[in-house]
Amino acid sequence: HALAQTGIESARIMTTKPPLSYAGAPWVVEQGIDLGAIRESTVIFSGNALEAARAFPANVNVAATLSLAGAGPEKTLVEIRADPAAKGNCHEITVKGGTSTITAKVENVPDPANPKSSLLAAQSILVCLRRLTDTVVAG
Repeated sequence: HALAQTGIESARIMTTKPPLSYAGAPWVVEQGIDLGAIRESTVIFSGNALEAARAFPANVNVAATLSLAGAGPEKTLVEIRADPAAKGNCHEITVKGGTSTITAKVENVPDPANPKSSLLAAQSILVCLRRLTDTVVAG
């Protein structure tokens, strides 16, 4: 939030997941990507957050959140990688502003019931709902 006050120049997120996590995504279907044939880390999409949300609606909630919190969906760059060696879902984020550069790497265990997302996603929803009724909110 503080960096947004000084002006965000760029926001970028690289999301890496096991290939089959992207099964059924509109982009994968449209492009005819054979996820089972991917043998090494491969960029399967590059674009902005708005395009990524259309292409991978079940996979890019972190990119969508980043875009809404900062530079906006058209100015947030998204790279999506399929990596058969990935043990989970990884997001590498870089946000640059007039006063700072913030980098973060988040590695999540996939949700066994929905490998397109992580177990942390459900916990985020619970925290949000609890905050609606909390009398004191930190952060």
